[in-house]
Amino acid sequence: MYSVIKGDILLEAFVKKRLGSKDIHHFLSELISKDLNIIVVIDELNKKVEEAFENFKVKPFFVELKTFERASMGIGAHAHLITVPSEWEELLLPSHAIYDKNRKVFLCDCGGEAHRNGATYKVGEINEHLMLEHGIPPNMQIIDGWTDDFEKQCRNYLAKKYLKTRK
Repeated sequence: MYSVIKGDILLEAFVKKRLGSKDIHHFLSELISKDLNIIVVIDELNKKVEEAFENFKVKPFFVELKTFERASMGIGAHAHLITVPSEWEELLLPSHAIYDKNRKVFLCDCGGEAHRNGATYKVGEINEHLMLEHGIPPNMQIIDGWTDDFEKQCRNYLAKKYLKTRK
């Protein structure tokens, strides 16, 4: 990294501006000696790239980022394909609702900020709201803060509301 920075006068100026009075080599040495995560963004992951990082103390995360341009349109019409590490996939899924621990209520996260702040829901109500208002079936709902206890309460709520009891 040091030789790459020193080999590019613009990059070196940028790094020096960000570091201030710190020495680049000293900063990089301190940086790689700490607990850190390394993310390598690359257009195509291959064996050669993986081998380049074999001797690192920390296993890097590889993110593949490919850009496709529409023929004859140039970069003006393009699309990106991103492949992230499997460990990140659950973290990247958008949540449909959030449990507010302080207020002990659920907030819908499907309709933007105004919608989120517009109403609060109890355990069964949030499940029902996501299903009826947003068309998200219960088995597909992602609710931050959802627990096994909430799941039981929700099932009881829905059973009482929608299942007829026999006498």
